[in-house]
Amino acid sequence: MNTLELAKLKQHLLQEIGDTSNIETYPTTWENPRNTDELKHYTVRFSTGNEKDDNKYVVYFSVDKRDIKTDDIGPAWFMSVEFGVEGDNKSYDYVSVVNNDKMYKVMATVIQIVKDLISEFDNMGHYVREIWIDPSRNFEGDTRRSRLYKAYIQKNMPKGSDLEIPDDMSYIKLTLPKKSI
Repeated sequence: MNTLELAKLKQHLLQEIGDTSNIETYPTTWENPRNTDELKHYTVRFSTGNEKDDNKYVVYFSVDKRDIKTDDIGPAWFMSVEFGVEGDNKSYDYVSVVNNDKMYKVMATVIQIVKDLISEFDNMGHYVREIWIDPSRNFEGDTRRSRLYKAYIQKNMPKGSDLEIPDDMSYIKLTLPKKSI
């Protein structure tokens, strides 16, 4: 093993789960959103490598406006997030586990995409109040994704946010403070 490989291994082993501060993200492609006044859909794609070792990911967002007034900032927006990896027939699989050394970079990319979309809403004068994630499961009682997502969310959520996860870890609800990011 050469020095560069040892340095990468050390960084990988020392990387605290959820900390995205020193991880380069993958380039992303944002597709044209499908939007109405009350509902917005976004699709973002990214790829993890070359032809030999490549996984293609898609991140979907649905953001809808609710008539709930939140202090003096007007209506709130609620975001749901899901992402998956492309399968053999060009459909996206939300259950498969791609066990490779790219997990940290994939998660850092997804976190950055979420932050970018929240910032875009902030710039439009819209307040994203809640983010909902429904982690997929491979079998009954499978909480691997929920625990992983929780670690990333806790490390990257804005100060003043609230995190709700039921005992069965069936969903994750992040409630953002007034000024999100």
